[in-house]
Amino acid sequence: MRRFGIPLSILVVVLVGLGALGSASSAVAEDATPAAMIARCASPLATPTASFPASPTASSMETPTTEPVCVGVIEGDFYVRPERTTFQVGQPYVFAVGNEGAAVHEFVIEPAGEVDKPLEAVVNGEERESEIEDISPGETAELEWTFTEPGRYQFACHLPGHYEAGMKIEVEVVA
Repeated sequence: MRRFGIPLSILVVVLVGLGALGSASSAVAEDATPAAMIARCASPLATPTASFPASPTASSMETPTTEPVCVGVIEGDFYVRPERTTFQVGQPYVFAVGNEGAAVHEFVIEPAGEVDKPLEAVVNGEERESEIEDISPGETAELEWTFTEPGRYQFACHLPGHYEAGMKIEVEVVA
């Protein structure tokens, strides 16, 4: 009986660990706040000097799928650089926002020209805003968002003085 003690203990630890991971996954599905999510996309900070490819044109975009598309966004002191600037209505996106600056930043999706007016949606009966607050230097945070209307939008940081220093970029959402 003693021969099975150590392997059985290892098996129990592994199974308990897998059970814990399973619980964490179900918590993520229920609580969709960016801080609670397990990273779904690669951090754009992995290659901070790399340039993002050009944004696809509206005519080259495919029909929306139910699978989220990862979009890297690099923020710094004081700029916002998304890897694409054209998005499609109905396509879920996961914005992986990396802060390569020295200051804390935030990420807000809002109508172009607005000042600190994040978009709002109801997801699984819960109200959400298109905003990630307090992204520390060197950190990456994620926001899942699906645009419901075509038009001009902007990605911005509204911490004091950041927006005024040019920390915004316009993007287009097409039908």
